[in-house]
Order: sequence, then structure tokens, then C-alpha cells
Amino acid sequence: MKLFSSFLITHSIAFMLISCGTKDDNTADPIELEAFTEILSTKTCERVFECCPDGVEGFSIERCKMETQLELIEEWNRGIESNMMSYDAALGGQCASEIHTILASLSCDNIYIDSLLMESDTCTQALQGLVVEDRSCEIETDDDYYISDNYCENDLSCVDGICAKLIEAGGSCDIEAYGEGCVEDYYCNNNGNCVSYIAIGESCADEWMGCEFYCENGRCVAEDEICQ
Repeated sequence: MKLFSSFLITHSIAFMLISCGTKDDNTADPIELEAFTEILSTKTCERVFECCPDGVEGFSIERCKMETQLELIEEWNRGIESNMMSYDAALGGQCASEIHTILASLSCDNIYIDSLLMESDTCTQALQGLVVEDRSCEIETDDDYYISDNYCENDLSCVDGICAKLIEAGGSCDIEAYGEGCVEDYYCNNNGNCVSYIAIGESCADEWMGCEFYCENGRCVAEDEICQ
């Protein structure tokens, strides 16, 4: 089950993250980060299981909630402790109520945190990346490390561990960044240029680059369904 559309920070399982509260006005109370992540993980997993009436392969809804919240709280707490991101409790409360409406309007194949939270200015402002361009967006610990776009300022992305502006189509890019660094729907090819992803079903030669999702048996294939 893939619940993030971007790579994960702790290299365990991918989770989708979104959603939340019960009010859709501007009177929501402030909530602390742990409560915010609990609301997000709970409502998101409930939405996922609504989309999967036969269940999610290998997951119970309780496991989904627990592991999703764990991923979130670890990534965000590490960022806050390292002065790489900030959280505003008042805006977090407002975000929780707004995202509930956004989540309810989305189709089952489009429930991803990095796209959903961008739908709301309040949510974008609640969690702010603080790392400027050309600085590290990687946090190392004794037993793991964390890399996240959330650590970078709003107009930047974490590319090969460094906050950077994404490169437009046709622009020169770093071939050492494993295909990353280009704007949406493009990747950095072996010639160091941002080009369109290879279409689903077309031939591919590289397991890691060229396809938006996967290269399998020499063809680009779509991402696994949410219920798998």
C-alpha cells in the first residue's frame, strides 16, 4: 500500500497522509503536533479503507493509523528539533478542519499528502520548511536518516539531500541525483537534461530512471493500486 507520492523518510513503509477535523469554519482550536498527526493519520486511513471495501493487503486499519502517525511524528519532530521546519498550532487546527473537506472531494486514486496539503494556504503555512537553497535537507541519526521536501522553503525541493529549485523541461540537471531535480512529470536523464517520463507501456531500460513509477520486464508500469 503506497500512501505517499514521494519517497519516505525512514525507509519502512509508504503511507498516505492527509485529512482531518470535523469543522469546516475558521473557529477550530489550536492543536499540538502530536494531536495533529493523530487526526491526519486517523482520517486518512479511514478514507483509504472506504476506498478499499475488501481491505488493504497486509494491513489493518489500526496498523495503518499507528504506522502512519509514527512516520509523521518522527519526520516532523526531527525537523523541528533541528530547526529545519516549524509548526503553528493555530494554523494546524484550521488546517485539520479544511482538509476534511478537501479529502472528501478527492477520488480514491488521488489521496496524497504532498498534493492535498498544497490545496490549502492554511495547511501550507501550518508546516513551514526553513532550509534555504543549497543547504542540506537531510537529518542523520544513530540508526536512520530523514530526507524531506518539508524541510525546504516553500519554493524548493529536497534533491539528493540538498534544497534546490526544480529545473524546467529541457534544462540541465545533475545526473548524480538519481533522476530527481526536475519539475513535475519530468526526470533527469543520463545526458543531464530534464525530459518527459516514458509513457506507461513503453519500453524502458533502467530500473530507477525514465518511468514515473516502475520499469518492469522492460516496460514502464503504473504505480500499485492503493488497496495493494
